[in-house]
Amino acid sequence: MAKLKVNGDSPDGLKLAANFWKGIGSPKEFAKQSVFEDWSHRLEKLAHKVSLPYSQFRWFIIWCTRLPDDDGAAYGNTFTARNLRVAKNPMGSLEKQFATTYHEIFLPQADKLVGLLQDRVQREQDDRSRTAAPKRITYYDLCISDPQNPLAWEVEKARWLTAIDERFPLLEPAPGEEIEDWVYRMFLPFRASREWRCNKCVYGVGEDGDLDERVKWCEDCGDELRIDMADDMEELEEVPVVSWLTLEWT
Repeated sequence: MAKLKVNGDSPDGLKLAANFWKGIGSPKEFAKQSVFEDWSHRLEKLAHKVSLPYSQFRWFIIWCTRLPDDDGAAYGNTFTARNLRVAKNPMGSLEKQFATTYHEIFLPQADKLVGLLQDRVQREQDDRSRTAAPKRITYYDLCISDPQNPLAWEVEKARWLTAIDERFPLLEPAPGEEIEDWVYRMFLPFRASREWRCNKCVYGVGEDGDLDERVKWCEDCGDELRIDMADDMEELEEVPVVSWLTLEWT
């Protein structure tokens, strides 16, 4: 499958072949471009026989190749799913039993079967999207408008931003570390500065009974404290105590 890539823009036949190949367990012996091209034509013929577009016929392919879930719930046809997995020619086996499987088993219950199957597949896709690791987006993805023909200044911008991030990485808590513990760890080197004591002030038992509190301030520390308090009071005076909207109703 190195040369053949099937995506949303591929022909419907190839997408049906990919669904069938994945449904029977992705066997390596059939992972060939020639096999996929052969399967695509044969699956298109089957879809044409029952006059179904790709969007509807693909659910028949998923249904007839889906094994029971681990809890025993069967959203597909267990018999055909197991039969196609062990068949030496799985596409030939599907063609031989197609008329019986589609018209006698699938079609009478299609409205109920397809609805349940679609809901189950959607839940599985949602679970995978939640557990899958998000794709890492780089500055090259953001800065370069055309990856096939990148502009020199875009490449240089992405390189410069990447180098800045590597030199100054964002800081965040370690896995399982509380934010308070992370902040304490990050500021631990500055602990000596936080524990600085003025040698002119007097320390003792405070009014709340706490030990080693500053109970008497020296002149310099007192001036700094009064300046800080004055600044705080100016900010408080700028905030109106009563809203003008309240005054209009009084």
